Amino acid sequence: METVCREFILLLKQRRPDITVSFVFFNAKQTQPNDDWLDNIKYSRLYSNIKNGKLRRIHYALQLRQLLSEQKINAIIALDSIACYNSNISRKLILGRQIPLISWPHFTINGSYKKEYFLKADYYYAISSGIARQLVALGVDENNIFTLFNPIKKQDIVIPRPKDKTVFLYLGRIFFAGQKQLAFLFTSLANISGDWQLNIVGSGEEHEINQLKQLAKKLNIEKKLTGMAGSQIHGFIYAII
Repeated sequence: METVCREFILLLKQRRPDITVSFVFFNAKQTQPNDDWLDNIKYSRLYSNIKNGKLRRIHYALQLRQLLSEQKINAIIALDSIACYNSNISRKLILGRQIPLISWPHFTINGSYKKEYFLKADYYYAISSGIARQLVALGVDENNIFTLFNPIKKQDIVIPRPKDKTVFLYLGRIFFAGQKQLAFLFTSLANISGDWQLNIVGSGEEHEINQLKQLAKKLNIEKKLTGMAGSQIHGFIYAII
C-alpha cells in the first residue's frame, strides 16, 4: 500500500504540480511506526485512548473535522471501511461544504471489518476487477466504480525459469491467516510432489512469522522455504487531497 500510494502521488503531481496530498493516520495506541516511506510527504496522526469502538470512531471523526476545517480539502480518499465511516461523519459536520468521499480499498471487500461502511463513500477506486464485482454485490452503483490497477514499473529483464526444480515466489505482507492466508499456501504446497522451493519476500509481525515457522516445521517443509524477515507492520488509514 505504501508503494502504491507513493506512486499515486507522483502520478498526480505529474498532471497537477500544484496539488497537495496529506496522509492522516488513526492510532489507537501510542506506538512508534516506521515512517521512512513518508519522506517529503505531509502527514499527521490522530490518537484516541477510548476503548469503546463506536465512541473512539466518533472521537477520531471530531479530530478529523478539525483538520478538514483548517485546510482547504477538495476530496477525501479512504483506504478502508473504518476510514469511510469516520470521514463521512467528519464531512457532515462541516456546514456549507460538499467534500466528495472516495473509497480505495486495498483488500478484499468480503473479508473487511464492517464492510457496510464502504457504502458511505460517493465514488470507488477498485484495484482489481474482482474487488469491483464485490463492491457491486455490496450494493454500490457500478457507474461510481473506477478500476485502477496497481501501478508497476515495466522491466525489460526476463527472469529465466529454473530447470532443476519448481520455484514459487511470494511478494507481500506476511500474515499467517487474515488477508494473505499464507498458512493455506503452506498447507497446499505440502501436498505437492516433486522438488520445489518457495521464496518469500516481505515483512510482518514476529508472532505471525513464528506461527508460520511452526507450521512449516509441522508440515516438514521448512527446508523448502527462504525469506520471512520480521519487522513491524505500519499501516495508514486514508489520504486527504
